[in-house]
Amino acid sequence: MTDHSLESKIDTATVAEGRRSSELTINNGTRRQFRERIIQEFLKEEPGTGKGELTSKYTYFVESLANGTRVFLTRPARLNNGFDFEIRVEGMKFASAKGRTTNRPSQ
Repeated sequence: MTDHSLESKIDTATVAEGRRSSELTINNGTRRQFRERIIQEFLKEEPGTGKGELTSKYTYFVESLANGTRVFLTRPARLNNGFDFEIRVEGMKFASAKGRTTNRPSQ
Protein backbone atom coordinates (compact mmCIF):
# COMPACT_ATOMS: atom_id res chain seq x y z
CA MET A 1 0.00 0.00 0.00
CA THR A 2 1.34 3.45 -0.93
CA ASP A 3 2.11 5.89 1.87
CA HIS A 4 0.12 9.07 1.28
CA SER A 5 1.22 10.83 4.44
CA LEU A 6 1.72 14.55 4.22
CA GLU A 7 5.06 15.89 5.34
CA SER A 8 5.62 19.61 5.43
CA LYS A 9 8.26 22.08 6.46
CA ILE A 10 7.60 25.77 6.96
CA ASP A 11 10.26 28.38 7.61
CA THR A 12 8.94 31.91 8.00
CA ALA A 13 10.92 35.14 7.74
CA THR A 14 10.03 38.75 7.08
CA VAL A 15 11.44 40.23 3.88
CA ALA A 16 11.52 43.68 2.26
CA GLU A 17 8.40 45.69 1.41
CA GLY A 18 6.48 44.31 4.38
CA ARG A 19 5.97 40.96 2.66
CA ARG A 20 6.10 37.84 4.82
CA SER A 21 7.88 34.90 3.23
CA SER A 22 7.54 31.17 3.93
CA GLU A 23 9.30 28.10 2.60
CA LEU A 24 6.48 25.61 2.21
CA THR A 25 7.67 22.11 1.36
CA ILE A 26 5.06 19.42 0.94
CA ASN A 27 6.22 15.90 0.18
CA ASN A 28 4.04 12.89 -0.53
CA GLY A 29 0.30 12.91 -0.24
CA THR A 30 -2.52 13.32 -2.69
CA ARG A 31 -3.49 16.45 -4.61
CA ARG A 32 -6.32 16.92 -2.15
CA GLN A 33 -3.90 16.81 0.81
CA PHE A 34 -1.62 19.28 -0.99
CA ARG A 35 -4.51 21.75 -1.48
CA GLU A 36 -5.63 21.31 2.12
CA ARG A 37 -2.09 22.05 3.39
CA ILE A 38 -1.85 25.24 1.34
CA ILE A 39 -5.29 26.36 2.52
CA GLN A 40 -4.24 25.76 6.13
CA GLU A 41 -1.26 28.09 5.57
CA PHE A 42 -3.50 30.77 4.05
CA LEU A 43 -5.78 30.54 7.10
CA LYS A 44 -2.82 31.36 9.39
CA GLU A 45 -2.26 34.73 7.67
CA GLU A 46 -2.75 37.84 9.76
CA PRO A 47 -5.23 40.26 8.17
CA GLY A 48 -4.10 43.70 7.10
CA THR A 49 -5.65 46.92 8.37
CA GLY A 50 -6.31 48.68 5.08
CA LYS A 51 -5.08 49.19 1.53
CA GLY A 52 -1.60 49.71 0.08
CA GLU A 53 1.08 49.54 2.77
CA LEU A 54 -1.51 48.41 5.31
CA THR A 55 -2.27 45.24 3.33
CA SER A 56 -0.83 41.94 4.58
CA LYS A 57 1.38 40.46 1.85
CA TYR A 58 2.66 36.90 1.71
CA THR A 59 5.05 34.88 -0.44
CA TYR A 60 5.08 31.08 -0.29
CA PHE A 61 8.02 29.31 -1.94
CA VAL A 62 6.54 25.96 -2.93
CA GLU A 63 9.03 24.25 -5.25
CA SER A 64 12.66 24.40 -6.38
CA LEU A 65 13.33 23.55 -10.01
CA ALA A 66 16.31 21.54 -11.30
CA ASN A 67 18.16 24.76 -12.22
CA GLY A 68 17.72 26.18 -8.69
CA THR A 69 14.99 28.72 -9.44
CA ARG A 70 11.94 28.60 -7.21
CA VAL A 71 8.23 28.54 -7.90
CA PHE A 72 6.29 30.68 -5.47
CA LEU A 73 2.80 31.92 -4.67
CA THR A 74 2.09 35.55 -3.80
CA ARG A 75 -0.93 36.83 -1.92
CA PRO A 76 -2.99 38.86 -2.32
CA ALA A 77 -3.35 38.72 -6.09
CA ARG A 78 -4.35 41.72 -8.19
CA LEU A 79 -8.06 40.89 -8.01
CA ASN A 80 -7.88 40.49 -4.23
CA ASN A 81 -11.15 38.60 -3.94
CA GLY A 82 -10.17 37.16 -0.58
CA PHE A 83 -8.59 33.89 -1.64
CA ASP A 84 -6.63 34.87 -4.75
CA PHE A 85 -2.98 34.06 -5.30
CA GLU A 86 -0.54 34.36 -8.18
CA ILE A 87 1.92 31.71 -9.27
CA ARG A 88 5.35 33.10 -10.10
CA VAL A 89 8.72 31.70 -11.15
CA GLU A 90 11.86 33.28 -9.74
CA GLY A 91 14.19 34.71 -12.38
CA MET A 92 11.98 33.73 -15.35
CA LYS A 93 10.44 36.17 -17.80
CA PHE A 94 7.24 35.38 -19.67
CA ALA A 95 5.68 37.53 -22.38
CA SER A 96 2.32 39.01 -21.44
CA ALA A 97 -0.60 39.70 -23.78
CA LYS A 98 0.28 43.42 -23.64
CA GLY A 99 3.87 42.85 -24.82
CA ARG A 100 5.45 43.26 -21.38
CA THR A 101 7.42 40.65 -19.47
CA THR A 102 6.52 39.21 -16.10
CA ASN A 103 7.55 36.40 -13.77
CA ARG A 104 3.97 35.05 -13.88
CA PRO A 105 3.50 32.18 -16.38
CA SER A 106 0.02 33.36 -17.40
CA GLN A 107 -2.19 36.37 -16.87
